[in-house]
Amino acid sequence: MQVNSKIKLPIVPASSMDFLKKIGDNNNREWFNAHKDEFLKEQQHIVDFADGLLLALNVHDVIETPSGKKSLHRIYRDTRFSKFKTPYKTNWSANFTRATKFRRGGYFFTWSREIVISVEVSRHPMPVT
Repeated sequence: MQVNSKIKLPIVPASSMDFLKKIGDNNNREWFNAHKDEFLKEQQHIVDFADGLLLALNVHDVIETPSGKKSLHRIYRDTRFSKFKTPYKTNWSANFTRATKFRRGGYFFTWSREIVISVEVSRHPMPVT
């Protein structure tokens, strides 16, 4: 992705990735509640990164996602219909939606213990009229 050289994306510290390892090893409500302050601190690093990425994306595209925080996916898993009952996700992820019906698609990123970063761009061309 070519980004305007004036926009610097915030660096996500290793501690945010370390937290994912910890939650993967201790994926239960008691541990999470005891480490909620640590989660909020590490989540803020991801929010800062997402805010910077949103600015960078808006240099060449029109994104309707209002903020980096609004782009983040929640850490809580929906376990109602899942055989996999761990209550928390072990990744950071977010998506950005392109503005207006004429700019369909969007951008997505995820970080996990196994994948350093995965970026997906989905763009659907406008129909020719």
